[in-house]
Amino acid sequence: MEYAKVLSNLGKIRIEQQLYAGVEEMLKTSLSIKKQVAGECSMEYAETLNILGVYYTFSGNIKAAETALVQASKIKLELKGSDDISYVTSLIDLGTLKFMTREFSEAEQYYKKSVELGCIASEPLSFGGLMCLSSLYATMGKYPEAKVYVEQYITAIRSSYPKEHPNYIAALTNLGGFQVVLSEYDEAEQTLLESSALSLAAFGKKHNYYIHSLSGLSVLYSKTGQYEKAESVAEKSLSISKALHGQNHPEIVRGLNNLAALYLKTGNYVKAIQAVTEAMEITTQTVGLNSIEYVRLSNVLANIHISKEEFEKAYPILLHADSLLATIEGGHTELELALLNNVNRVLFNIQSVEDTVLEKRLIEVIEKKKRLIGENESYSLSLSNLASFYDERNKHAQARIIFDSLLVAVERNSGEEGLLYHNILLNSSINYELTGDVEQAKQSFISFLELSKERVSSNFAFMTENERELYWKTLNHGIKRCQSFADRYKSKDTALAYLAYDCELFSKNLLLSSSQAVRQSILESNNKQLIADWNSLSALKNNPQSDTDTIRLLEKRLMVQSKEYQQLQASFSTVWNDVALSLADHEAAIEFITYEVADSTGIAERIYTALILRKNGAQTEIGMLTQCTESDLKKVLHSSAYDFDALYNLVWSPIDEYLHGIRNVYISPTGLLNSVPFAALRHKGKYLLDHYSIHTVLSSKDIISLKSNRQQFSNRRAILFGGADFGLATEDFGNSVVRGQGFDYLPGSKQEVEEIGKILSDMDWNVATYIDKNATETTLKANLEQNAPALLHISTHGYYFPLAEKLSLPESNEFYKRSDNPLMRCGLLFSGANSTWNGEIQAANTDDGILTAYEISNLNLSNTGLIVLSACDTGLGDVDYSEGVYGLQRAFRLAGAKSMIVSLWKVSDKETVTIITEFYKNWSKEMDIKQAFSVTLHKLRTKHPDDPKNWAGFVMIE
Repeated sequence: MEYAKVLSNLGKIRIEQQLYAGVEEMLKTSLSIKKQVAGECSMEYAETLNILGVYYTFSGNIKAAETALVQASKIKLELKGSDDISYVTSLIDLGTLKFMTREFSEAEQYYKKSVELGCIASEPLSFGGLMCLSSLYATMGKYPEAKVYVEQYITAIRSSYPKEHPNYIAALTNLGGFQVVLSEYDEAEQTLLESSALSLAAFGKKHNYYIHSLSGLSVLYSKTGQYEKAESVAEKSLSISKALHGQNHPEIVRGLNNLAALYLKTGNYVKAIQAVTEAMEITTQTVGLNSIEYVRLSNVLANIHISKEEFEKAYPILLHADSLLATIEGGHTELELALLNNVNRVLFNIQSVEDTVLEKRLIEVIEKKKRLIGENESYSLSLSNLASFYDERNKHAQARIIFDSLLVAVERNSGEEGLLYHNILLNSSINYELTGDVEQAKQSFISFLELSKERVSSNFAFMTENERELYWKTLNHGIKRCQSFADRYKSKDTALAYLAYDCELFSKNLLLSSSQAVRQSILESNNKQLIADWNSLSALKNNPQSDTDTIRLLEKRLMVQSKEYQQLQASFSTVWNDVALSLADHEAAIEFITYEVADSTGIAERIYTALILRKNGAQTEIGMLTQCTESDLKKVLHSSAYDFDALYNLVWSPIDEYLHGIRNVYISPTGLLNSVPFAALRHKGKYLLDHYSIHTVLSSKDIISLKSNRQQFSNRRAILFGGADFGLATEDFGNSVVRGQGFDYLPGSKQEVEEIGKILSDMDWNVATYIDKNATETTLKANLEQNAPALLHISTHGYYFPLAEKLSLPESNEFYKRSDNPLMRCGLLFSGANSTWNGEIQAANTDDGILTAYEISNLNLSNTGLIVLSACDTGLGDVDYSEGVYGLQRAFRLAGAKSMIVSLWKVSDKETVTIITEFYKNWSKEMDIKQAFSVTLHKLRTKHPDDPKNWAGFVMIE
């Protein structure tokens, strides 16, 4: 009998270690001995039979597993009763069997029964059903329920286990993962940091629990856009995993796969391919080519090539993966569909594929999806792709039939709110445009825009920065296509200009709005009902199966209880007429827009157009004036950055005639126009500064708030940073130092803030000045935590890497150059930055001397009326046409700052000091900040009448 017990225990241990060789024979020998000694109706026999059932579950013999587990549970029930821990664990094992076979309803019943009986048993092992229910609901996508049950498990075992117990640590890690999915990022970080600290203290670095908690942190940082932290933690996790398991282990493959996903997000394609290739080599050695793991990795590798637009390389990889999948037994529908979708994407972009082959393949995919999963969303999306294929081949009638049926079917099955209906509506609008049905296209595009507003209004407050950008990239194509349509047919319908204007207001509003202030105001309100409603709504928004009526009820309650939430919701409904009503008779608002227009040969050219809104008595007039092509604009900007006459002729000349009688012009630039100093554009020796009072805004929607809330500072507290010690020896660089060319000490920067400090002190401001080694990122953040100042002045180096430079550096180890997130590729430098920049310390450190635009966007600057950045290139950022300037100015606006003074190009240290100190001197003469800035430009323009580069490099954004 003792030998039989040893065999049973050894078999159980090997199952836990996933070492299945010889286990069945071992357990059957034990079972035979126990049958002879104790009989088939003994607990000894039932326990071994249960272990054998578990073995069959994980080795894939489902029928044998169910027979063994059911028989074992019956014996236990008869001998011990339903409240015995042994019977409870049998129910859990039966639930796991059903979970493995994806019979979720039956698994749920078993787990819930085990939880019910486990409460009676009140033993730690009986609480396992709570964890199993949590895992089940997570697999089903019901994360709020998953979180509830893991929290119940943690509460239940606290009195029985110390915090260092592996069950407690594992539960914490799971909880942190659910909090990430539910966008509870602050809570998730605390949970996962606790989990990693406990596992490190209890088991040391070389343990799976520590590795899993690090993996959770990596996912969190990736989800919140902190890719450098995510990358650092993931690399650390993989290194420990290799030391623990060796080179050839499933955990290594999992870690490499996670790293590849991160490298892909940051645009480091070389490292991404290296990681996946290594994972594929390990998989080949351990489980072989004909394995589901190898097929998954092949799909990941193909995705990387697709991201690089290397479609010819991706195609054979996908075909090979598809052929391998066909030889593997079992249902792998999700992976098969992923391969099908990627094959479609590739075929659409391989020029060598004939239309007949592509059409045949598209139809095959549609039929295969219908067979595998029925007429669901994925099937409908493939049908929409087929219709778009017909449109591209001028078979518009065939496309129209598909779009009409799809719109009806999708609205009936999943409603108008879903992204699928949204995309089909856009493609249907394009179909109407291609057939020349202007009125139908107009109405369809209007419906598309209104649906876009509704989706954003409903979900924006609960989106992360990454989710907003991903959604925007999906939405942007439709917005730009709508504007292109308006430009193409404006002569037939002048009202189309208003549609184009509304599109631009919406697009900029999406990118310049932040939900941070809303969330913070609610969580700090001390209103328990409001906080509970917010948390409930947040959880529901992250669960696609949530009840729509419940969501709407909670939204209505939040609208009543929170002014900030109400304002955020309303902001997305702003239209051209709201802007027009804020304009006086002598004022005009100009929204610059850009989109692509294809010529007769199909070659696309980017066009810049001005939308000009002005009053004419009681009427509002709008002009839609095409200015120039991007290629022409690039020629002027690249030939000479200071050719202000040429810029006038290209950019402003088409507009000038439309502005008779206008004195105040509000300009909202886009794309490359963000680097144009409008005040300095020159015609016949006269600057625009001489003709107009120019106001630069990020969106013309800002005119409304500028008119209703004139600049008032909430306090008279100013914080100044300058003369930072970047880590190099201080030298006397004379007057030739140019900000933005390397991170050397800026002697004029220290002089600048010291002079400004004196001016502000004389104006009775409470001034805090930080220079030399005190000008640190940590000091800045500490000053902003409690109460942001009314004025923040930062005189330092700025950095900015455009998208083109990022793509040309795929192997670079400098995260700030290769990050896929534009808000990481620009920022400000503080004391100690050179160490991080040169790779001497890890960029994952919290405060490393480099303040990225991403970090800035997460600050709370709602009380800050003015930001002055006398670094270089601070007005710049990625020229991404879905987003306009994606630089520091956007980051500071997201943080809540009102007005900004930024630089458009490299300005000498000496001239910077002159311009900035002159501004503060004028401001001290009881002018408002806009007036002070205008007076400064006029004075310097008089001083340098023929050399605007000495005064036009700074722009004020209101």
